[in-house]
Amino acid sequence: SPAEFIPLAEESGMIVQITRWVIDHAAKQVRDWRNRGIEPRRVFINVSGQQFVRDDLPGYFRNLAAAEPELTPYLGIEITEQAAIQNMSETVRAIRELAEVGIDAALDDFGTGYSSLSYIQQLPIRKIKLDRAFITDLPHNEKDVALVRAMVGMASGLELPVVAEGVETEAQREFLRAAGCSELQGYLISKPIGPEEMAEMLRNSDRRKH
Repeated sequence: SPAEFIPLAEESGMIVQITRWVIDHAAKQVRDWRNRGIEPRRVFINVSGQQFVRDDLPGYFRNLAAAEPELTPYLGIEITEQAAIQNMSETVRAIRELAEVGIDAALDDFGTGYSSLSYIQQLPIRKIKLDRAFITDLPHNEKDVALVRAMVGMASGLELPVVAEGVETEAQREFLRAAGCSELQGYLISKPIGPEEMAEMLRNSDRRKH
């Protein structure tokens, strides 16, 4: 589980190399899909807060944008709100520099840390992701219902789309759509799949558009 190996990777400092490896492979996969005529959506990569301190992410993506500018519209990063708060100045600077080369940033696990307008306004993010902890008991848990509606309302006021994580039932999907979530993520939509299965899903999605 990432909950087990990521803290060890951060403690040892290996998280920087691991994240670079993941970004390289995500870019390679996007490149492969596009070469085969498959139009992917933006692929978001989880990034540790340490990546903003120990690594030059903006520099990496600037080099990528210079070499292959067609790739950057298909890549994005996710950072947890707790990690963002720990290194606020570095995070804000890095996300702004990433935005300059077309890399979107999303705030992951929203609601588990210090959710407030004061810092959300400082972060130049493009979307927020509601943590699955608030989704599990929907729509029967009245407190979670109230919290989700409040967080979606706050995001809407800032004109930020909201992604709900951990969606597993039709009842959750219906509630979240009605509450204003623009995107859903979870086993109800799809379990983790390989690149070939993903390619077929993208092809089918494109066919439905036509």
